[in-house]
Amino acid sequence: MPSVYLAGKVPKDVKEVNSYNDWREGFQEKCSELSDIKIEFLNPNQGDWSMPMNKYFGRDVEMIKKSDAIVMDGTVRMGAGTAQEILIAKYYNKPVILVCPKNSHYDRIIKTKNGESVHYQHPFLIETVDLIVRSFEQAAKALIEHFNKNKIINPKSIDLIEKSRLDYLKFIAPTGN
Repeated sequence: MPSVYLAGKVPKDVKEVNSYNDWREGFQEKCSELSDIKIEFLNPNQGDWSMPMNKYFGRDVEMIKKSDAIVMDGTVRMGAGTAQEILIAKYYNKPVILVCPKNSHYDRIIKTKNGESVHYQHPFLIETVDLIVRSFEQAAKALIEHFNKNKIINPKSIDLIEKSRLDYLKFIAPTGN
């Protein structure tokens, strides 16, 4: 049975919990509607806060390592943990699907200091995730297709960090000029 880690914001206190709209349940239902594949969903938002705080990192790393893919919520601003989950997924060579609608915090038109309008896509996300989709339905379809077609999403490895650094150096100081 394939497993999927559901990365994204985890509300911490009562105020956050009461105002948080958790996408994970709806995503799981959408996957069930689209396919008969039984999927184990690994949810960092389940459970209570009864463990020592320093154990949550290890718990989530274990879930990411165990997973066959990661689906990440980019519809709202992410926290430090969610961003780190991407690199942990790269460390374990896991494909990451990011739900990132147009006109969201991570993909929008911005005005630069000189007044120019540019299409901004968060560079850390577009360089590290493996597939960007616009909705949770598209994420469910891509995930089902990935599992049905024998792993069609090719995960970037942790080597992307060094490759990006070297590409940058070539960009600022091209050879042969």
